[in-house]
Amino acid sequence: MGKRKLAILIAILGLLLLSVFVGWMYQARPYKEVFAVKIDGELIGYVEEPGMIEKEINFIENELHNKGYPKINMKENVQTTPERKKDAELFDSQELRSILEDKLTFNAKATAIIIDGKEIMAVQNQAAARSVLEVLKDRYSTQDTQKVSFKEEISYSDRQFSVKLIRTKLEAANYLLDLQRSVSYDVKKGDTIWSIANKNSLSEKDIINVNPSINPELIKPGERIILPGKKALTVITTEKNSSKEKVPFKTESQWNSSMPYGKTKVVRNGSPGLKQVVYEVTFYNGIKAKTNKLSEKIIEEPVNRIIEKGSQRQVSRSGRFIRPTTGPISSYFGPRWGTTHRGIDYAAPYGQAAKASASGTVIYAGWAKGYGQVVYIQHRNGLTTRYAHLSKVAVSSGQQVAGGQVIGQVGATGNATGPNLHFEVRKNGIPQNPLNYL
Repeated sequence: MGKRKLAILIAILGLLLLSVFVGWMYQARPYKEVFAVKIDGELIGYVEEPGMIEKEINFIENELHNKGYPKINMKENVQTTPERKKDAELFDSQELRSILEDKLTFNAKATAIIIDGKEIMAVQNQAAARSVLEVLKDRYSTQDTQKVSFKEEISYSDRQFSVKLIRTKLEAANYLLDLQRSVSYDVKKGDTIWSIANKNSLSEKDIINVNPSINPELIKPGERIILPGKKALTVITTEKNSSKEKVPFKTESQWNSSMPYGKTKVVRNGSPGLKQVVYEVTFYNGIKAKTNKLSEKIIEEPVNRIIEKGSQRQVSRSGRFIRPTTGPISSYFGPRWGTTHRGIDYAAPYGQAAKASASGTVIYAGWAKGYGQVVYIQHRNGLTTRYAHLSKVAVSSGQQVAGGQVIGQVGATGNATGPNLHFEVRKNGIPQNPLNYL
């Protein structure tokens, strides 16, 4: 055997002997007594001394006493049992305390805040609960606030809670304020008020109330709206507001027998008065909900406007005109619907006789745009009369007619909303108020 092969063989034998020796030393190490820690029967680890458990639990409970929990109850059962272990990994004090704080449930008496029958949170006591709710009231109160209350029914219940679930006053107040807090939202393509409300667990009314300037039927991509908070409570505040408001004046009419019928004249201009009005305004979470008038006091009386109306009837040289049909007048001569109404309308039943208002010559009988079936009659002194919306025409062009002669029947042809007789008087082609001639 060569020298080189011999050297390799000796090296391999040396390594094998070393491995056997290390293994023997590991197996020969002494057993050590440790204590297994179990919570409700579940092994969580090992400690060197059983007294470490009691010490760390006492430390945790003392910290809770200092935070205002005089009586603490531990829910779980902690046990230690001795065991002999060669290589158990042991908890030190800090590790053990951290494990116990995480695994154990420490219960204490606390107060639940209940809103409309639903338990919202727990705080240390009822005084803390009331203090938290006062924070929410203060958020929506101003120097003008008269009263503040909650819309929902609030109650309290004292019972045992895990201290992990009991909030400090600051934590509880911030939680409620976060629920109330509004956020902005940029409208996206395809969004509607309904879809936005549905995605955010809100109602359409909730969104519209905090966005009074938007058109809920037409929101556009890129438009920014406000989404109200998912409020747990509705804070109702009321304020008293006082304002000075105008008192409208009235118009008084007087008849003047020396003035032609249909003419008017302003005898005295009116001027509004002034009153002091006190309102009670109610807000829900800062948003105006309703306004009630409490009182009003007249500071300055209004001055009424006085007009004179003419009552003198005019008669044409060809004789007095007569009513072309019977029935109430449903629309008068003058401005109407942004235009000028050139005659008067008689509300009369379909088929009722329409008569010539005075003697004359029929200059047109037939259809005219807007008028439907119509008759035009020429009288003396440049006067003509027109009878429109007829259902039937009983005369023809060129025919002589007498006053009171039937010339057709009431209808609803042309631009008519229902059966009526449209009657016009024109002088030299210019529309006149028919009431001045009847």
